[in-house]
Amino acid sequence: MAVDYTTEQLLQLGEIAPDFQQALIDLASQRPSDSEDGVDVKKAITQNPSKDVDQASDFIKETDRKIPVRDGTEIPIRIYSPIDTTTKSPLVINFHGGGFCFGDLSSDAQFCRDAASKYNAVVVDVDYRLAPANPFPVAVHDAYDALKWVAANAASLNANPELGFLITGTSAGANLTAASVLRARDEKLSPALTGQLLLVPPTFSPETVPERFKSRWLSYEQNKNAPVLNRESIDKIIGMYNPDHSSPDYAPILHPNGFKGLPRTYIAVAGADPLRDDGIIYEQVLREEGVETKMVVYPGLCHAWWAVAPGLEASLKYHADNLEAVGWLLRR
Repeated sequence: MAVDYTTEQLLQLGEIAPDFQQALIDLASQRPSDSEDGVDVKKAITQNPSKDVDQASDFIKETDRKIPVRDGTEIPIRIYSPIDTTTKSPLVINFHGGGFCFGDLSSDAQFCRDAASKYNAVVVDVDYRLAPANPFPVAVHDAYDALKWVAANAASLNANPELGFLITGTSAGANLTAASVLRARDEKLSPALTGQLLLVPPTFSPETVPERFKSRWLSYEQNKNAPVLNRESIDKIIGMYNPDHSSPDYAPILHPNGFKGLPRTYIAVAGADPLRDDGIIYEQVLREEGVETKMVVYPGLCHAWWAVAPGLEASLKYHADNLEAVGWLLRR
């Protein structure tokens, strides 16, 4: 059930969990550091394993190919599809995280395999182009062009979108997901999307916090020195991506057409993340406009904590929750 947090409750979410604090201490003692807290920021925000060891599936085949995008370029995708083709599959598109600057088709490989295996789904992972070589809006254009390509080619992928047509994304990928879902609604994409999964999403920036939420947008300041993703690293990432802060393609909460008609939405939020309140506020706005939502909050944990401390109970729960969220979005 969704919760409208009080100021006190929001601040409590940002108090680092003791077991995670110990994991950070252990990590700092085990290896040299390129940052004050001993965390390799690039590595942390581009890895999203759902098992300790990256494993293939006996039931899924993986196919790499390239698809065209609007400027004449081709971008890579990886298609995870059931080996047994006697039945049609639901369709899932994934956009990896990495601050718009890092990440590739290896970032979410295990999640894609697991989702394809668990739900007999066709999962298309998209390798959108990265900043600084390709600043805003290249990534969001690539993401939406990939969505349109997948929608148009569902039959050839042995997928039936009537069984479910989802987009999933982590961090920067969640931002691309939210923007793509809004554009798909406005352009009446067919077949229509049936769900979106937004994991630790950025949905606006300090310049564009909605007025009515300014008193509750606390995480950006409270967690400015958080492990992995802090204010300094955010500033560097956004400097490379160079977005238009007023564009709904970067700040989906500013969309001029509102949020009615969006599909079922699952949002995951980390309590000690500067982006925490982006997700919490976005869920509230969607819910107020009649979107069916589900939100899971992980208190005391930072952005991409699951990669920093993969053995933590909360990390194992996060990966299990994400797979269950796909099922919730598919109404399984």
